Amino acid sequence: MSPRTQAQNEVIREHSRQKILDAALRLFAVKGFDGTSVSGIAREAGVAKGLIYNYFKSKEDIVHQIVMSGISESDHVFAELMAQETAQDKMRFLFEFVRTYLKERYEYNKLLHMLAFRLEEFPGLIDIVVAKQTSMMPLFVGILADTGVENAEREAKLLSATMDGIGNQYMSLKEKFPLDEMIDLLIEKYCH
Repeated sequence: MSPRTQAQNEVIREHSRQKILDAALRLFAVKGFDGTSVSGIAREAGVAKGLIYNYFKSKEDIVHQIVMSGISESDHVFAELMAQETAQDKMRFLFEFVRTYLKERYEYNKLLHMLAFRLEEFPGLIDIVVAKQTSMMPLFVGILADTGVENAEREAKLLSATMDGIGNQYMSLKEKFPLDEMIDLLIEKYCH
């Protein structure tokens, strides 16, 4: 048997790293940050505890990497959003994306929900999250202005808070929260 190539080793490393991130995300969603230990993550991932420290400095670093991965994904979504033809199409795309994302990425969103109240404990993340939100606001203001909304800047802030509220309610209540009804109302209001 010949030794693995550098490319093969990199694939194995990335697979192990992703297994750890996935296991951590599952545990954070169920047990919270404080209730999750590095040992628990190792057990859930099926790896040795020491291996985790080959990829991550700490449990906080794992959270940081999970959030950064989600932010990276959002860049692709915003590219798709901007590819939509009309402002109404962009708004519909955004609302449909939120509906799907909340349902399909429940564990990730639960982590974000938890972090929203603890960002000061993750010093590097707060600046990244605020910068991302700040950079997106002019985009939403422009789209809303293109739909004919008066005072698009104020409306964008209200819509952002509304979307946060919908996400928080869904994370808290899940099936008991009328997510589809709320998204349909937003589509009705902004995509006419």
